[in-house]
Amino acid sequence: LSARRYLWHMSAFEKLYRQGTMFSLGAIDSSSACQSNCIFRGLILVVSLAKEISAIFSNVLSVELGVQQRCSDMQLIDEASILLSLQEDGRGGIICNVQLDENKKPLLALVKTNNYNEAIHIVLVGCGQSYIDSRYESETKDNKRISGLAKSWKRLKCKYI
Repeated sequence: LSARRYLWHMSAFEKLYRQGTMFSLGAIDSSSACQSNCIFRGLILVVSLAKEISAIFSNVLSVELGVQQRCSDMQLIDEASILLSLQEDGRGGIICNVQLDENKKPLLALVKTNNYNEAIHIVLVGCGQSYIDSRYESETKDNKRISGLAKSWKRLKCKYI
């Protein structure tokens, strides 16, 4: 920000403020524009066999729930990001698309050591046993591995959709 560009920046941000896409921190209340659009607080993990499928479902969910924060790397989610997603200051929740065989150790740490299991929602897409059996031949190593991974996601003490 320089003295020459001050008015340009002020004008640009004033337009955003008037449109309701930006709000001052002192003016946050229940009538805030982002508050009315962000109907979800917390973390949604969309888990699927393929990253592309979970990305499609996470995009649909983000539009339906008004969630602005999306990620595709579960390693970026930490305690601070979950705390921010739970606050009622207009930020809203986070949706993360995850592949079934991704490392879930950071999530395990959050669920076990902290009480975030009520704030974490897991959506399993195409992770049912009938779908896995139709995709992989039964009694093969891939079928057993994928079935075990799906069961391990189901055993997490979070909310499921």
